Amino acid sequence: MPENHSYPLTVNGALPNDPNISATIIDTISKLNLSQMETENLSDYLFSTDFFEAPASTRYHLCCPHGLACHTLNVMNAIRPLSFQFGLDINRAVLVALLHDLCKCDFYETFSINFKERDRSRFGKDRVYTDYQGDFIWSQKRAYKVNEAFHYGHGEKSALIATTFLNLDLTPFECQAIRYHMGDFVNLPETSQVYAKNGLALALHIADLYASSSLDLSAEECEKYNILL
Repeated sequence: MPENHSYPLTVNGALPNDPNISATIIDTISKLNLSQMETENLSDYLFSTDFFEAPASTRYHLCCPHGLACHTLNVMNAIRPLSFQFGLDINRAVLVALLHDLCKCDFYETFSINFKERDRSRFGKDRVYTDYQGDFIWSQKRAYKVNEAFHYGHGEKSALIATTFLNLDLTPFECQAIRYHMGDFVNLPETSQVYAKNGLALALHIADLYASSSLDLSAEECEKYNILL
């Protein structure tokens, strides 16, 4: 039976430069009523990959160091009140939220890009800097791009990692929720039917969408708070 907790309907987004993100996620794993083997497999996998260092995207939400872990934590927090509303087991809902983007582990690599220095102050009006000769002042920064070694889809790959490599005992509905968490972003005609029959899949999609659009920092915010590489 689902736990009877009255979770708030709004949550605050985590910040990628929060040093406690990894400890919070590992502590949560220990409280999900998994077997000892499942707990160890999952925790060891997260530390053996770049899960805690990778970005969540290349140029959108949380495209910065620690972005993937931060986004995952935001989805885990966002799905808690939804679990209460949907009558779901909160521990299992938090688990699928934790697993939904495992496909992004060891998925990105950095590269250098050139950009024009700009004055974004209130009175600068986004003016491009030039030197005394009138030439643009160029700087260099690192950005992210995808370098996928094993292609197996998005949600499909996360579910595959969880069940095959980590030996997590997931139900078919939990695997389906991970598989279809992207919703219309992958344009699968059967998605609406899945959401109509699987409340966990719908809850995970809503939590992921809410986190990526409202809780996660945008690329502009990452730059504003000097969180980019």
